[in-house]
Amino acid sequence: MKTWKINILKLAVSLISIIILLLLIFFIPGIANYFEETAPEFGHMKWPLILGIYLTGLPFFIAVFNVFRLIKLIDVDAVFTMKSIKHLNIISKCSISEIIIYFLGLIYLYIEKAMQPGIVLLSLLIIFASFVIYVLIEILKELLLKAVKIKNENDLTI
Repeated sequence: MKTWKINILKLAVSLISIIILLLLIFFIPGIANYFEETAPEFGHMKWPLILGIYLTGLPFFIAVFNVFRLIKLIDVDAVFTMKSIKHLNIISKCSISEIIIYFLGLIYLYIEKAMQPGIVLLSLLIIFASFVIYVLIEILKELLLKAVKIKNENDLTI
């Protein structure tokens, strides 16, 4: 594969990761403080929500790390191996964990009677995007598994 295409992919993933990291570090605490000041009746929910959002960062960055490892395999033409399937499996588990964490967060907001339309819409958008990523990775994993089997059969023939 062309090196410039891989470099653009690395740049895009790096840029998205940096933006998410900056949002987690700077934007989330600031917006939590703002909501605590404007709606003091929900002040007791500040830290559980911040910790919940930070908890969603963990599977995201694990998935990003595995995307970089997968890109490295693509770069050295070793994509049709079981290592790449392993990385795809970890990425799919991370997207499922994102779905579970956000779903539990929505349940928490419902129990606390704090469901705001914007928060619910954003959470559902993240859940939907994670589900699309999960389905896409699972399809890719099945296709790659078939390709690895065919490659292994061809390697065994003389």
